[in-house]
Amino acid sequence: MTISKPYPFINVKAVKVKIWQGKQSKEIHITSRTVARTILALAMAGNQGITALEVSSWAFRLPAYVHILRRKHGLDIETLREDHPHGWHGRFFLHTPVEILSIETQ
Repeated sequence: MTISKPYPFINVKAVKVKIWQGKQSKEIHITSRTVARTILALAMAGNQGITALEVSSWAFRLPAYVHILRRKHGLDIETLREDHPHGWHGRFFLHTPVEILSIETQ
């Protein structure tokens, strides 16, 4: 039994993304495989967001990848705390409008 979902971008090497901050937009090129996969997962998840468990097949340090997207690229990513019987986990939501311009694969 597997818990994580299969994602079509598991072989992603890099992505080029257009992000909007207010009325201005800028293009960024993300070359870190895991950070590139993270932005794609967040964009695909939409209002559902993602958790580390849901992307555990490739995102071993999801909060670290989200931190990079926030600090280095200025993306607005919200973390909501979700309780469960053994504690809690974070669910991440992308609020910055993004457009995926290109995806480089292996």
